[in-house]
Amino acid sequence: MDKINVAIADDSIEADEILSRMVLEDDSLRLVGKAHTEQEFMQLLREKSLDIVIFDTVVPKLRRTNRRISVTNSAGRNTVKYKIQENGLKLRETDTAGLEVKVTELFRELGIPAHIRGYHYLRDSIILSVNDREMLGSVTKLLYPEVARKYATTPSRVERAIRHAIELSWMRGQKEKLNEIFSFTMEKGKGKPTNSEFIALISDKVRLEWMNNR
Repeated sequence: MDKINVAIADDSIEADEILSRMVLEDDSLRLVGKAHTEQEFMQLLREKSLDIVIFDTVVPKLRRTNRRISVTNSAGRNTVKYKIQENGLKLRETDTAGLEVKVTELFRELGIPAHIRGYHYLRDSIILSVNDREMLGSVTKLLYPEVARKYATTPSRVERAIRHAIELSWMRGQKEKLNEIFSFTMEKGKGKPTNSEFIALISDKVRLEWMNNR
């Protein structure tokens, strides 16, 4: 049986040692790389064929917070999950596929067509913001560039495409759903929300529903 390719991204030497030992002791896992900085982490993602990335929840910043380990991707998730818990580390799993389903369902109600670029940019922006709330604090400096890198485009094009998607949503979306989510902007007479407001409100809604259903 093929081994599962695992990478570790963490700025803690202690956690790095525990996680490395955990992977190396399991014959079903193969440790293919480590990262201790954002640059090393991004290089790992570009250069390695990975089934699992075990990382601190502050990645890609890799700044120190309360120790909590996340696991992304599905292959071998349970194997890694139990071993992390056995070693006394806290676990938070990132189910990107589950988040995509929730966002896609919501976009359908909001009238955002799937064929436009802004649909994909907005979906990824929301998923990134659910996983890392700091993205919302610097949309132009962190979030747009991150999405732009994925699609080999520019942050300004990401911003424009997302704005267009929001405009279509405001014209085509279910009024009840728009009012449910964006009642604050409507009550204030502000019209459609800004990109940042739209992403923040949708991210909060998705995050709460996702956590409640886990």
